[in-house]
Amino acid sequence: AEVFLKTIAGSNTISENYAFVGVHHIFDQHQAAVTMLKFANNDRARLCCISNDATISICNVLTKPPQLECILKGHHGAVTGCDWSASNDLLVTSSVDGQICVWNTSTYNCIRSVKDIVPTALLSCHFHPVNNNFVVAGNAKGHVEVLNISTGIKQ
Repeated sequence: AEVFLKTIAGSNTISENYAFVGVHHIFDQHQAAVTMLKFANNDRARLCCISNDATISICNVLTKPPQLECILKGHHGAVTGCDWSASNDLLVTSSVDGQICVWNTSTYNCIRSVKDIVPTALLSCHFHPVNNNFVVAGNAKGHVEVLNISTGIKQ
């Protein structure tokens, strides 16, 4: 069995290949729990981190040393979800404040904020896979809503 494992893993055993060799970098920009991490689509460098401190951070994990690109502020409660648009030019976030924010990832500005008409926390959000004008959001009352972020109108 050991010979087979070495054949699969190269000259090292599988346990040697997965051995812990240290921490590459620690990002410590948030003041509360980080509840979700998401890499940009087809991009192994840009990482979005959302936090209970009401902020979103974007980090570049491949620069030497890895660096914080920005901290996005605009929510008034814990951030609960995030998603990159297909081309990574937009980022959508949801929060317990009942808001969806759409961020330009070049300027790091909030370009649209849509408040849920049902006064409850938004717990998740996701861009439509083909049309980035549409965002799907799930709230704490069990509703799934489709929002047109171009107009701010619920579909």
